Amino acid sequence: MKSVLLAASLIVAAAALSPAVAQQGPAATLKRLTPAAVRGDRQAIRSVAKAFVALGPRQIANASALRPRLRQEALRGSSASATAYALMLQHGIGGPRDAREAPGWLARGARRGNARASRQAAITYALGWGVRRDNKRALQLLAKLDRPARARQMIRISEALLQPGREEPEAALQWVRRAASLETASSVQASELYERLASADPKAAPLVREWLEAAAKKGNPRAALALGERMLLEPGGERRLEAARWLLLAAEQNEPRASRMLVALLVEDATLQPGASAVRDMLEQRASEGSAAARLSLADAQNYQPWETAGHSQQAVDHLSLAAQDGDPQAQYRLAVALLAGETGEPKRELARAYLSLAASKGYPLAMSAITKKDAFSPADARKVIAAAATKTQ
Repeated sequence: MKSVLLAASLIVAAAALSPAVAQQGPAATLKRLTPAAVRGDRQAIRSVAKAFVALGPRQIANASALRPRLRQEALRGSSASATAYALMLQHGIGGPRDAREAPGWLARGARRGNARASRQAAITYALGWGVRRDNKRALQLLAKLDRPARARQMIRISEALLQPGREEPEAALQWVRRAASLETASSVQASELYERLASADPKAAPLVREWLEAAAKKGNPRAALALGERMLLEPGGERRLEAARWLLLAAEQNEPRASRMLVALLVEDATLQPGASAVRDMLEQRASEGSAAARLSLADAQNYQPWETAGHSQQAVDHLSLAAQDGDPQAQYRLAVALLAGETGEPKRELARAYLSLAASKGYPLAMSAITKKDAFSPADARKVIAAAATKTQ
């Protein structure tokens, strides 16, 4: 009876709390605090300003009364109020549109560290929206953002300069070059845009490769994938091998498309030049050095061999086993499936259960759905089962 009453009280408490939780969003804050802000409550004005900036330009209730309050609070030092007031000026919310005055207020907000103000003001100056175009000022404002955010805004400026009716490809090129040179996650998008803009320039391809290589070496898997894809379009075995190296780098950072492309390369090589593949040799070397991605690619390719013999399946399992023993959860899950299917002889259910348990303990989704917590070994017990199985086979 007590447990029923406790459950009922928890439900009532949750119901009572849910409206308060819902009120935490910017739209709810705007609705709840605008009346107080209009009356001159300074804390409410600042909260409303933050909510308005978070939501973006839109018509709101009491905008005409709120607009002068925001201006007053901006003059007192609130960066959010300066940004909100600028957006109202720029979009004609709560009063006349004044695109010429808006950038000054955005700049005021940016000087005080408001990132949204920095982004908006930079785009305004870069495109000359209501003000004289000033790239130097735009760059100064963008410098207040971190490199990834800066690169994203530069790409936005480039794309805006290519809109129908504007079409300024030379100016767009300058911005996209700046974005790519920052070597962030946006480098791939910037490089693709640059290639489209500079398609007739023979210097474009080497420059794009330079940008992508710099980003890939810093750990950007999409850049490594893009490099591999580009190099596969070029003739020659050396280019093919270089492409495979970049694809492997991307695969090692869990880029699934790179893994599929590596398998396709291996299968194609096995079909066209059985036993003589530089790509396979490279992957075998990396597998021996402990690369789980190389081992998984070799295992997958082995299962696609067109002339499959009994030894091929065992080789695939061997590659999976090495990666699984090194702790890769995907390999552990797939090895468990192979063991249950009897690909190494009789099905080995306890060993499969041990590998599934380890993969599930690391949060691998397929393993978690394949074994319940009740049936799973603890990681320590799973390792004991695996060690015992290894001893038997020696």
